[in-house]
Amino acid sequence: MRAESTWARAAPTADRLVLVADLGATAMFALEGALAAIAAGLDLFGILVVGFATALGGGIIRDMVIGAGPPLAMRLRRYPIAALAAAAVAIALAIPAREIPEGILVALDAGGLALFAVSGARRALDFGLNEISAALLGALTGVGGGVIQAILLNRVPAVLVEEIYASAALLGAVTMIVGVRRGAPAGPMMALGAAVCFALRMVGWWQGWDLPTVGY
Repeated sequence: MRAESTWARAAPTADRLVLVADLGATAMFALEGALAAIAAGLDLFGILVVGFATALGGGIIRDMVIGAGPPLAMRLRRYPIAALAAAAVAIALAIPAREIPEGILVALDAGGLALFAVSGARRALDFGLNEISAALLGALTGVGGGVIQAILLNRVPAVLVEEIYASAALLGAVTMIVGVRRGAPAGPMMALGAAVCFALRMVGWWQGWDLPTVGY
């Protein structure tokens, strides 16, 4: 598709960083979503649907909120291709062995969460949003796919329970935004923000950290 290749060649560095982070998150979330669907006993079509929705939901929500026109996931064929390819890999790898370690699912989810958090915040800054709005949109981008997946699998979304999840995405987005606003290069700060988010999510899961609840 000519429009897609022309956009990719003409995109500024910031757009390319967002694109790379988006595609990485898309593949990770698609793989994690498909594996979760396999563990839930869905059929092949259901696995592909859950993987696709998990991978692309957050980015679509992000682009709709900032008014970026048709979402990138709908304009560029590489997004659905990456999502469906990753889901197909999950099917090929997981059908012989249905026991999927929880740590693998959490790590894939944390990776997608981290990359989407920083790409969402970066794209929001590029569209002129203030720092607070950009941080919130980064977190929304990160958790959007997981919320859709939980709804499809009839589960309570992790963002609504005590787990360290949305707060990890928010901290990763804030880390990136603070660095960029202080003049640091976008690439290293996106990597640092993603690393902060990933580490907090994984350590929180490993140690069983929970956010406080309010009792009545």
